[in-house]
Amino acid sequence: MSVLQRYIAKTILASTILVLLVLLGLYTFMDFITELDDLGKG
Repeated sequence: MSVLQRYIAKTILASTILVLLVLLGLYTFMDFITELDDLGKG
């Protein structure tokens, strides 16, 4: 594997992980916001 291929693979992997973490954070935030509507309705 050449240096260029390793660089490209590392960049793609890092970008993919970053995007997945951002999407997970957004999903968690939106889920938390919807749960706030039900707060105190126990």
